[in-house]
Amino acid sequence: MYVEHRFLNMFQALESFDRRTHIHDSEAVNKHDDRMGRILEAIDDNDRKWLKGKLKHSLEPQASVRIRRLVEKVDGEWLLTQKDTDQAALFRNFYTHFSPDLEQRLPPKVEHLLCLHNLAVRLQILCELTLLDAVGFSSRDMRKRIEETRRLDKRLGR
Repeated sequence: MYVEHRFLNMFQALESFDRRTHIHDSEAVNKHDDRMGRILEAIDDNDRKWLKGKLKHSLEPQASVRIRRLVEKVDGEWLLTQKDTDQAALFRNFYTHFSPDLEQRLPPKVEHLLCLHNLAVRLQILCELTLLDAVGFSSRDMRKRIEETRRLDKRLGR
C-alpha cells in the first residue's frame, strides 16, 4: 500500500475512534449552544441560515486535538510528541484539503515519504495501543513490551 494511504488510513481510524468514544462535556456543549444562539440571533434571517450551516460542526475538535487526546489517554508521549501530532495533522490536512499554504509548512518535498512512513508507523502503534487500552491492557505494560521487542525501532528501520 502506498505510504500516503497507510498514513491517511491510520489517521482516519484514530479520528473515527475518538469521535465515537469521546463524550463532550455537557457544560461545554451548553456554553457552545448559548454562544451560537446569541450569535445567530444577532444577524438577519438570510445570513442566519447560511451561518448556521457553516457552524454546524463548530463544536467538533480539530484532528490534531483528537490524536493528542488519544496519545495522552495511553501515555504515548514517547510515541508521538506534540510536534509529531502537529506534523501529522498538517500532512492529513494537506492530503484531504489541498492548499498551497499548507504545503509550505510541511518539510521539504524530498523528506515527505520518510516523514509519512515514520508517522504512519507511529499512528499504527497508537491505534493498537488505543484498542488494547480499550479492552483493559495497561499502557505501561504495552510500552515495555514494545521496547523489549524493539518493534518500533524495527519498523522505523533503526
